[in-house]
Amino acid sequence: MLDVGWPYNRNFIMIEFFILQCQAQTTASSSFLEKLLPSFVGTATALLVFYLTTIRDKNKEKTKKDEERTDKMSYLKNLLSNVIKLTKQQIENVQEYINKVEENDLDFHLMTLVPLTDYNRAIDTLSKDEYFISFNRFYKEKFDTTKKYERILSNIDYLNAEFIQITEMLKKSQQFDYERKLQFKETVDKTISLVGNFLLSIRQNLHPPFHILDQRFLSFMEGLKDHSDIQYYHDEFIIPINDFCVNYLSVPGNPQIPEILLIAENSRNSKQFFQIIKDSNKETGTDLTKIKQSLVKSLDDLKDFQTEIS
Repeated sequence: MLDVGWPYNRNFIMIEFFILQCQAQTTASSSFLEKLLPSFVGTATALLVFYLTTIRDKNKEKTKKDEERTDKMSYLKNLLSNVIKLTKQQIENVQEYINKVEENDLDFHLMTLVPLTDYNRAIDTLSKDEYFISFNRFYKEKFDTTKKYERILSNIDYLNAEFIQITEMLKKSQQFDYERKLQFKETVDKTISLVGNFLLSIRQNLHPPFHILDQRFLSFMEGLKDHSDIQYYHDEFIIPINDFCVNYLSVPGNPQIPEILLIAENSRNSKQFFQIIKDSNKETGTDLTKIKQSLVKSLDDLKDFQTEIS
């Protein structure tokens, strides 16, 4: 039964009281009733119209609130759907990056990043009381709405923070990669200069074992096509040159030539920078693999939630 509240009950009491008075007066005087009846009908009609109008307005207000809550829930569901879609896409992007690193850990790879607009919008929306009230109104009989609501907000907030972190991590990794490659190139150029000057100084008296160094140097220079190909510099120049110097310096009785010592030192530095570049890119891939596992867990949580409210 609809409870219309005290003001409306009071109107019924007044009407009933008025009718009882009229009935009592009827036995005393029918003429009095005849005089009173028009006034009673007018008053009762006015009260009835007031009551029906109040009920109608209250029903309209209730309908309006129900429609607003339904609209809010539709908006939330749409936001959640977009967040799930974007999260799936970003996880695929992360996996694609990991695959690229596994195939090639020397080059720095770029990652496609999803926009965070829907994450920010979802966080802002879920933080508003009226949306929780609507959510609670719809699902309070189905599950613990407070815990569920907090958990879903926490998951979206986490995903947003992780994607920001991925962007910052890749930015730092790219800068580190760039700096190490500059250092590698600088040490390679210095090594090339040292080897070239040394060979030039002994060109008139090129005796074993330095003819081997000369052959490696000439082979490298003839095969150099792409000056940005650090793999070629490493494999065709740094490794053989460093191996030659280490072998030469390890033979007892060989003269300790200062130029060979410098070449050995610089080629060793180049090898180290080259390895640091590869290790750093591998580490980025490893970090992303760990992050991806957490992203998948949050995505599964969101998908389960989506199923519950569908």
